[in-house]
Amino acid sequence: MSRRHCAERVRTHRFTTLRMLLALLLAGAIAIPTAATDDAACTAIEPLPLNATLRRQHEIPSTEPEIFGLSIPTSGVLALDVSARIATEAQPRLAFLGTSCTWPTTGDNDATYVPIAKTPQGLVLKIGQADELFVAIFPEDPAWPLHDYRLRASFAAEPVAPDEVIWLTTDPPASCTATEVPSFSPQPLTATRRVELRREGMPTKEVDPIDWDVLSGLIEAPGVLMVEAAGSQLRASIHAGVDCRPADRLAEGTLGPPGALVAATVPAGERRLVLETRTPSDAGYELLVTYYALCTAAEDDHDDRFLCATPVVMGFMGEVTTGVIENAFGDDEDAFAFTVAGLETVAVEVIGGDALRAELYDAVGQRLAAWPAGRLVRTLGAGRFTVRVGSVEPWGGDYSVRIEALRIP
Repeated sequence: MSRRHCAERVRTHRFTTLRMLLALLLAGAIAIPTAATDDAACTAIEPLPLNATLRRQHEIPSTEPEIFGLSIPTSGVLALDVSARIATEAQPRLAFLGTSCTWPTTGDNDATYVPIAKTPQGLVLKIGQADELFVAIFPEDPAWPLHDYRLRASFAAEPVAPDEVIWLTTDPPASCTATEVPSFSPQPLTATRRVELRREGMPTKEVDPIDWDVLSGLIEAPGVLMVEAAGSQLRASIHAGVDCRPADRLAEGTLGPPGALVAATVPAGERRLVLETRTPSDAGYELLVTYYALCTAAEDDHDDRFLCATPVVMGFMGEVTTGVIENAFGDDEDAFAFTVAGLETVAVEVIGGDALRAELYDAVGQRLAAWPAGRLVRTLGAGRFTVRVGSVEPWGGDYSVRIEALRIP
Protein backbone atom coordinates (compact mmCIF):
# COMPACT_ATOMS: atom_id res chain seq x y z
CA MET A 1 0.00 0.00 0.00
CA SER A 2 1.35 3.43 -0.98
CA ARG A 3 2.03 6.20 1.53
CA ARG A 4 -0.75 8.28 -0.02
CA HIS A 5 -3.28 5.48 0.55
CA CYS A 6 -2.09 5.02 4.13
CA ALA A 7 -2.43 8.75 4.80
CA GLU A 8 -5.96 8.78 3.35
CA ARG A 9 -6.94 5.79 5.53
CA VAL A 10 -5.59 7.52 8.65
CA ARG A 11 -7.49 10.71 7.76
CA THR A 12 -10.69 8.69 7.16
CA HIS A 13 -10.30 6.87 10.49
CA ARG A 14 -9.70 10.16 12.30
CA PHE A 15 -12.73 11.75 10.64
CA THR A 16 -14.93 8.77 11.61
CA THR A 17 -13.69 8.93 15.20
CA LEU A 18 -14.34 12.67 15.35
CA ARG A 19 -17.87 12.17 14.03
CA MET A 20 -18.55 9.54 16.74
CA LEU A 21 -17.17 11.82 19.47
CA LEU A 22 -19.24 14.70 18.15
CA ALA A 23 -22.38 12.54 18.21
CA LEU A 24 -21.67 11.49 21.79
CA LEU A 25 -21.05 15.09 22.82
CA LEU A 26 -24.28 16.21 21.20
CA ALA A 27 -26.16 13.44 22.97
CA GLY A 28 -24.63 14.55 26.25
CA ALA A 29 -25.43 18.18 25.52
CA ILE A 30 -29.05 17.24 24.94
CA ALA A 31 -29.24 15.07 28.09
CA ILE A 32 -27.73 17.60 30.47
CA PRO A 33 -30.37 20.35 29.96
CA THR A 34 -33.13 17.70 30.31
CA ALA A 35 -31.80 16.63 33.69
CA ALA A 36 -31.45 20.26 34.70
CA THR A 37 -35.02 20.90 33.61
CA ASP A 38 -36.24 17.97 35.73
CA ASP A 39 -34.30 19.27 38.75
CA ALA A 40 -35.78 22.73 38.27
CA ALA A 41 -39.28 21.27 38.00
CA CYS A 42 -38.76 19.32 41.22
CA THR A 43 -37.46 22.42 42.99
CA ALA A 44 -40.57 24.38 42.01
CA ILE A 45 -42.98 21.75 43.35
CA GLU A 46 -44.96 22.80 46.42
CA PRO A 47 -43.96 20.99 49.63
CA LEU A 48 -46.60 19.00 51.49
CA PRO A 49 -46.03 19.28 55.27
CA LEU A 50 -46.42 16.21 57.46
CA ASN A 51 -49.29 16.02 59.96
CA ALA A 52 -50.98 19.16 58.67
CA THR A 53 -53.74 19.97 56.19
CA LEU A 54 -52.92 21.71 52.93
CA ARG A 55 -55.86 23.55 51.38
CA ARG A 56 -55.71 24.10 47.64
CA GLN A 57 -58.01 26.84 46.37
CA HIS A 58 -58.33 27.70 42.69
CA GLU A 59 -59.57 30.96 41.23
CA ILE A 60 -59.60 29.10 37.93
CA PRO A 61 -60.22 25.31 38.16
CA SER A 62 -57.15 23.32 37.15
CA THR A 63 -57.11 20.75 34.36
CA GLU A 64 -53.49 19.64 34.97
CA PRO A 65 -52.17 17.23 37.63
CA GLU A 66 -50.69 19.04 40.62
CA ILE A 67 -47.51 17.61 42.14
CA PHE A 68 -46.49 17.88 45.81
CA GLY A 69 -43.24 16.87 47.52
CA LEU A 70 -42.81 15.23 50.92
CA SER A 71 -39.66 15.07 53.03
CA ILE A 72 -39.84 11.82 55.00
CA PRO A 73 -37.38 12.04 57.93
CA THR A 74 -37.15 8.32 58.74
CA SER A 75 -38.84 4.97 58.24
CA GLY A 76 -42.45 4.70 59.37
CA VAL A 77 -46.04 4.74 58.10
CA LEU A 78 -47.45 7.45 55.83
CA ALA A 79 -51.19 8.05 55.25
CA LEU A 80 -52.32 10.34 52.42
CA ASP A 81 -55.89 11.68 52.22
CA VAL A 82 -57.50 13.95 49.64
CA SER A 83 -61.07 15.23 49.49
CA ALA A 84 -63.20 17.93 47.90
CA ARG A 85 -66.14 19.63 49.58
CA ILE A 86 -69.06 17.29 50.14
CA ALA A 87 -71.48 16.86 47.19
CA THR A 88 -68.92 18.30 44.75
CA GLU A 89 -69.16 16.66 41.32
CA ALA A 90 -65.45 17.08 40.52
CA GLN A 91 -63.70 14.75 42.94
CA PRO A 92 -59.87 14.59 43.14
CA ARG A 93 -57.76 11.45 42.86
CA LEU A 94 -54.32 10.79 44.31
CA ALA A 95 -51.35 8.97 42.79
CA PHE A 96 -48.14 8.08 44.61
CA LEU A 97 -45.16 8.89 42.37
CA GLY A 98 -42.40 7.53 44.59
CA THR A 99 -39.08 9.33 44.12
CA SER A 100 -40.08 10.78 40.73
CA CYS A 101 -41.44 14.31 40.44
CA THR A 102 -42.69 13.80 36.89
CA TRP A 103 -46.12 12.85 35.62
CA PRO A 104 -47.33 10.41 34.40
CA THR A 105 -45.61 7.61 36.26
CA THR A 106 -46.53 4.32 37.85
CA GLY A 107 -44.66 5.17 41.05
CA ASP A 108 -41.85 3.22 42.66
CA ASN A 109 -42.16 -0.52 42.93
CA ASP A 110 -39.33 -0.52 45.43
CA ALA A 111 -39.84 -2.77 48.46
CA THR A 112 -39.19 0.26 50.68
CA TYR A 113 -42.69 1.56 49.79
CA VAL A 114 -45.20 -1.13 50.76
CA PRO A 115 -48.92 -0.31 50.33
CA ILE A 116 -51.05 -1.18 53.37
CA ALA A 117 -54.43 0.23 52.30
CA LYS A 118 -55.83 1.88 49.17
CA THR A 119 -59.15 3.72 48.88
CA PRO A 120 -60.54 6.34 46.51
CA GLN A 121 -59.77 8.90 49.21
CA GLY A 122 -56.12 8.03 49.74
CA LEU A 123 -53.30 5.63 50.47
CA VAL A 124 -51.47 4.16 53.48
CA LEU A 125 -47.83 3.14 52.94
CA LYS A 126 -45.02 1.54 54.90
CA ILE A 127 -41.95 3.70 54.24
CA GLY A 128 -38.63 1.89 54.65
CA GLN A 129 -36.22 4.83 54.79
CA ALA A 130 -35.83 8.60 54.86
CA ASP A 131 -36.53 9.96 51.39
CA GLU A 132 -37.92 12.74 49.21
CA LEU A 133 -41.23 11.50 47.78
CA PHE A 134 -43.89 12.93 45.49
CA VAL A 135 -47.65 12.64 45.01
CA ALA A 136 -49.94 13.87 42.25
CA ILE A 137 -53.53 15.12 42.52
CA PHE A 138 -55.65 15.00 39.37
CA PRO A 139 -59.36 14.98 38.44
CA GLU A 140 -61.22 11.72 38.87
CA ASP A 141 -63.17 12.56 35.71
CA PRO A 142 -60.95 14.15 33.02
CA ALA A 143 -64.00 16.08 31.79
CA TRP A 144 -64.18 17.97 35.11
CA PRO A 145 -61.35 20.30 36.20
CA LEU A 146 -60.03 20.32 39.76
CA HIS A 147 -61.78 22.71 42.12
CA ASP A 148 -60.83 23.33 45.75
CA TYR A 149 -59.63 20.34 47.76
CA ARG A 150 -57.80 19.37 50.93
CA LEU A 151 -54.69 17.19 51.09
CA ARG A 152 -53.29 15.73 54.30
CA ALA A 153 -50.17 13.65 54.96
CA SER A 154 -50.16 11.86 58.33
CA PHE A 155 -46.86 10.27 59.38
CA ALA A 156 -45.79 8.11 62.33
CA ALA A 157 -42.10 7.24 62.71
CA GLU A 158 -40.98 3.65 63.21
CA PRO A 159 -39.70 2.95 66.75
CA VAL A 160 -35.94 2.46 66.82
CA ALA A 161 -36.21 -0.39 69.36
CA PRO A 162 -38.95 -2.42 71.07
CA ASP A 163 -40.65 -0.61 73.93
CA GLU A 164 -41.08 -3.96 75.66
CA VAL A 165 -40.17 -7.63 75.27
CA ILE A 166 -42.85 -10.17 76.28
CA TRP A 167 -42.21 -13.88 76.74
CA LEU A 168 -45.20 -16.16 76.16
CA THR A 169 -44.58 -18.81 78.81
CA THR A 170 -47.88 -20.64 78.25
CA ASP A 171 -49.36 -21.91 75.03
CA PRO A 172 -51.91 -19.40 73.64
CA PRO A 173 -55.37 -20.81 72.89
CA ALA A 174 -56.28 -21.92 69.39
CA SER A 175 -59.76 -20.33 69.56
CA CYS A 176 -60.60 -16.63 69.20
CA THR A 177 -63.52 -17.02 71.60
CA ALA A 178 -61.41 -18.47 74.42
CA THR A 179 -61.95 -16.79 77.78
CA GLU A 180 -58.26 -16.18 78.46
CA VAL A 181 -56.30 -14.85 75.51
CA PRO A 182 -52.77 -13.48 76.12
CA SER A 183 -52.17 -9.92 74.99
CA PHE A 184 -49.73 -8.71 72.35
CA SER A 185 -49.54 -5.44 74.29
CA PRO A 186 -49.67 -5.06 78.07
CA GLN A 187 -51.46 -1.69 77.82
CA PRO A 188 -54.11 -0.10 75.59
CA LEU A 189 -52.53 1.30 72.44
CA THR A 190 -52.90 5.05 71.93
CA ALA A 191 -49.38 6.19 70.95
CA THR A 192 -46.94 4.54 68.53
CA ARG A 193 -45.50 1.49 70.25
CA ARG A 194 -43.50 -1.65 69.38
CA VAL A 195 -43.62 -4.90 71.33
CA GLU A 196 -41.36 -7.89 70.75
CA LEU A 197 -43.11 -11.21 71.41
CA ARG A 198 -41.03 -14.32 72.07
CA ARG A 199 -42.40 -17.82 72.35
CA GLU A 200 -40.44 -21.02 72.89
CA GLY A 201 -41.68 -24.37 71.62
CA MET A 202 -43.74 -26.33 74.15
CA PRO A 203 -42.20 -29.83 74.08
CA THR A 204 -44.84 -31.29 76.42
CA LYS A 205 -47.73 -30.10 74.29
CA GLU A 206 -49.50 -32.36 71.82
CA VAL A 207 -49.39 -30.43 68.57
CA ASP A 208 -51.47 -30.83 65.45
CA PRO A 209 -49.75 -30.39 62.08
CA ILE A 210 -51.35 -26.93 62.03
CA ASP A 211 -51.32 -25.11 65.36
CA TRP A 212 -53.05 -21.78 66.00
CA ASP A 213 -51.97 -19.17 68.53
CA VAL A 214 -54.53 -16.43 69.25
CA LEU A 215 -53.42 -13.15 70.84
CA SER A 216 -55.43 -10.09 71.80
CA GLY A 217 -54.85 -6.35 72.08
CA LEU A 218 -56.87 -3.25 72.89
CA ILE A 219 -56.65 -0.37 70.39
CA GLU A 220 -57.86 2.88 71.95
CA ALA A 221 -57.35 5.07 68.86
CA PRO A 222 -57.49 4.07 65.18
CA GLY A 223 -54.15 3.48 63.50
CA VAL A 224 -52.05 0.86 61.71
CA LEU A 225 -51.12 -2.51 63.24
CA MET A 226 -48.09 -4.25 61.71
CA VAL A 227 -46.65 -7.73 62.38
CA GLU A 228 -43.17 -8.87 61.35
CA ALA A 229 -41.15 -12.00 62.17
CA ALA A 230 -37.42 -12.73 62.14
CA GLY A 231 -36.99 -16.02 60.29
CA SER A 232 -40.14 -17.68 61.66
CA GLN A 233 -42.35 -19.29 59.01
CA LEU A 234 -45.79 -18.23 60.18
CA ARG A 235 -49.17 -17.45 58.67
CA ALA A 236 -50.58 -14.34 60.38
CA SER A 237 -53.97 -12.62 60.23
CA ILE A 238 -55.38 -9.52 61.93
CA HIS A 239 -59.08 -9.48 62.89
CA ALA A 240 -61.37 -6.59 63.80
CA GLY A 241 -63.63 -8.68 66.06
CA VAL A 242 -63.04 -11.08 68.92
CA ASP A 243 -64.57 -14.12 67.20
CA CYS A 244 -62.37 -14.00 64.04
CA ARG A 245 -65.15 -14.32 61.49
CA PRO A 246 -64.07 -14.11 57.84
CA ALA A 247 -65.88 -10.77 57.49
CA ASP A 248 -63.75 -9.36 60.33
CA ARG A 249 -60.39 -10.31 58.78
CA LEU A 250 -58.48 -7.09 58.08
CA ALA A 251 -55.25 -8.57 56.66
CA GLU A 252 -53.40 -11.86 56.32
CA GLY A 253 -50.14 -13.12 54.90
CA THR A 254 -47.00 -15.22 55.39
CA LEU A 255 -44.17 -14.05 57.64
CA GLY A 256 -40.58 -15.18 57.52
CA PRO A 257 -38.97 -14.02 54.24
CA PRO A 258 -36.95 -10.77 54.47
CA GLY A 259 -39.23 -7.74 54.30
CA ALA A 260 -42.42 -9.79 54.77
CA LEU A 261 -45.06 -8.17 56.92
CA VAL A 262 -48.79 -8.25 57.62
CA ALA A 263 -50.38 -4.86 58.27
CA ALA A 264 -53.83 -3.29 58.37
CA THR A 265 -55.57 -0.09 59.33
CA VAL A 266 -57.41 -0.89 62.56
CA PRO A 267 -60.34 0.91 64.20
CA ALA A 268 -60.54 1.33 67.94
CA GLY A 269 -61.57 -1.69 70.00
CA GLU A 270 -60.34 -5.14 70.98
CA ARG A 271 -58.49 -6.87 68.14
CA ARG A 272 -57.23 -10.39 67.53
CA LEU A 273 -53.93 -11.59 66.06
CA VAL A 274 -53.97 -15.22 64.82
CA LEU A 275 -50.74 -17.11 64.09
CA GLU A 276 -50.54 -20.45 62.29
CA THR A 277 -47.41 -22.61 62.54
CA ARG A 278 -47.41 -25.12 59.71
CA THR A 279 -44.89 -27.51 61.21
CA PRO A 280 -45.12 -31.14 62.44
CA SER A 281 -43.79 -30.06 65.84
CA ASP A 282 -44.49 -27.20 68.19
CA ALA A 283 -42.65 -24.10 66.98
CA GLY A 284 -41.17 -21.11 68.72
CA TYR A 285 -41.06 -17.66 67.16
CA GLU A 286 -40.08 -14.03 67.62
CA LEU A 287 -42.52 -11.35 66.50
CA LEU A 288 -42.42 -7.59 66.24
CA VAL A 289 -45.91 -6.12 66.72
CA THR A 290 -45.96 -2.37 66.02
CA TYR A 291 -48.86 0.02 66.40
CA TYR A 292 -48.59 3.32 64.49
CA ALA A 293 -50.71 6.19 65.83
CA LEU A 294 -51.93 8.31 62.91
CA CYS A 295 -54.96 9.99 64.48
CA THR A 296 -53.29 12.04 67.22
CA ALA A 297 -53.61 15.46 65.55
CA ALA A 298 -57.37 15.98 65.13
CA GLU A 299 -58.23 19.52 64.06
CA ASP A 300 -61.79 19.75 65.45
CA ASP A 301 -64.46 17.84 67.36
CA HIS A 302 -64.70 15.01 64.78
CA ASP A 303 -61.90 14.10 62.36
CA ASP A 304 -62.53 14.22 58.63
CA ARG A 305 -60.17 11.33 57.83
CA PHE A 306 -61.97 8.02 57.34
CA LEU A 307 -59.23 6.17 59.23
CA CYS A 308 -59.81 8.46 62.22
CA ALA A 309 -63.62 8.53 62.09
CA THR A 310 -65.51 8.84 65.39
CA PRO A 311 -67.04 5.43 66.27
CA VAL A 312 -70.83 5.34 66.60
CA VAL A 313 -72.71 2.51 68.30
CA MET A 314 -75.52 1.10 66.18
CA GLY A 315 -78.53 -0.40 67.94
CA PHE A 316 -82.29 -0.82 67.77
CA MET A 317 -82.68 2.52 69.53
CA GLY A 318 -79.56 4.19 68.17
CA GLU A 319 -77.35 6.52 70.17
CA VAL A 320 -77.37 10.21 69.26
CA THR A 321 -73.95 11.72 68.51
CA THR A 322 -73.64 15.49 68.18
CA GLY A 323 -71.18 17.61 66.23
CA VAL A 324 -70.46 21.12 65.03
CA ILE A 325 -69.62 22.26 61.52
CA GLU A 326 -67.01 25.01 61.99
CA ASN A 327 -66.49 26.61 58.61
CA ALA A 328 -63.55 28.88 59.25
CA PHE A 329 -62.12 27.59 55.95
CA GLY A 330 -65.48 26.72 54.41
CA ASP A 331 -64.68 23.01 54.20
CA ASP A 332 -65.19 21.46 57.64
CA GLU A 333 -66.44 17.87 57.44
CA ASP A 334 -66.85 15.16 60.08
CA ALA A 335 -66.56 11.38 59.71
CA PHE A 336 -68.40 8.73 61.77
CA ALA A 337 -67.90 4.97 61.58
CA PHE A 338 -70.18 2.08 62.52
CA THR A 339 -70.00 -1.71 62.15
CA VAL A 340 -72.66 -4.09 60.88
CA ALA A 341 -72.30 -7.67 62.14
CA GLY A 342 -74.49 -9.30 59.47
CA LEU A 343 -77.14 -8.44 56.92
CA GLU A 344 -79.05 -5.54 58.50
CA THR A 345 -81.49 -2.83 57.45
CA VAL A 346 -80.03 0.38 58.84
CA ALA A 347 -81.44 3.91 59.20
CA VAL A 348 -78.92 6.76 59.24
CA GLU A 349 -80.45 10.03 60.41
CA VAL A 350 -78.60 13.36 60.16
CA ILE A 351 -80.39 16.40 61.62
CA GLY A 352 -79.18 19.97 61.10
CA GLY A 353 -79.43 23.04 58.86
CA ASP A 354 -80.76 23.05 55.31
CA ALA A 355 -77.24 23.21 53.86
CA LEU A 356 -76.22 20.01 55.66
CA ARG A 357 -75.34 16.99 53.50
CA ALA A 358 -74.33 13.41 54.31
CA GLU A 359 -72.64 10.57 52.42
CA LEU A 360 -72.39 6.84 53.17
CA TYR A 361 -69.24 4.84 52.29
CA ASP A 362 -68.31 1.17 52.58
CA ALA A 363 -65.10 -0.28 54.07
CA VAL A 364 -63.03 0.30 50.92
CA GLY A 365 -64.15 3.90 50.44
CA GLN A 366 -66.82 3.41 47.76
CA ARG A 367 -69.64 5.93 48.08
CA LEU A 368 -72.98 4.15 48.50
CA ALA A 369 -75.37 7.08 48.95
CA ALA A 370 -75.62 10.86 49.32
CA TRP A 371 -78.57 12.79 50.78
CA PRO A 372 -79.57 16.11 52.38
CA ALA A 373 -80.26 16.36 56.10
CA GLY A 374 -82.80 13.72 57.03
CA ARG A 375 -83.12 9.92 57.10
CA LEU A 376 -81.53 7.33 54.82
CA VAL A 377 -82.52 3.63 54.98
CA ARG A 378 -80.26 0.97 53.44
CA THR A 379 -79.83 -2.79 53.79
CA LEU A 380 -76.13 -3.44 54.39
CA GLY A 381 -73.97 -6.53 54.63
CA ALA A 382 -71.38 -7.21 57.32
CA GLY A 383 -68.56 -4.71 57.52
CA ARG A 384 -67.46 -1.25 58.57
CA PHE A 385 -69.17 1.83 57.12
CA THR A 386 -68.45 5.55 57.29
CA VAL A 387 -70.83 8.52 57.30
CA ARG A 388 -69.37 11.85 56.16
CA VAL A 389 -71.20 15.04 57.21
CA GLY A 390 -70.60 18.49 55.74
CA SER A 391 -72.35 21.45 54.14
CA VAL A 392 -72.77 22.70 50.58
CA GLU A 393 -72.63 26.33 51.67
CA PRO A 394 -70.43 28.26 54.13
CA TRP A 395 -72.89 27.20 56.82
CA GLY A 396 -71.84 26.42 60.35
CA GLY A 397 -73.76 25.07 63.29
CA ASP A 398 -74.79 22.10 65.41
CA TYR A 399 -76.07 18.80 64.08
CA SER A 400 -76.73 15.25 65.27
CA VAL A 401 -76.21 11.75 63.87
CA ARG A 402 -78.19 8.65 64.85
CA ILE A 403 -77.68 5.16 63.38
CA GLU A 404 -80.41 2.60 64.07
CA ALA A 405 -80.83 -1.06 63.17
CA LEU A 406 -84.45 -1.47 62.06
CA ARG A 407 -86.49 -4.36 63.37
CA ILE A 408 -87.91 -6.73 60.78
CA PRO A 409 -91.75 -6.82 61.07
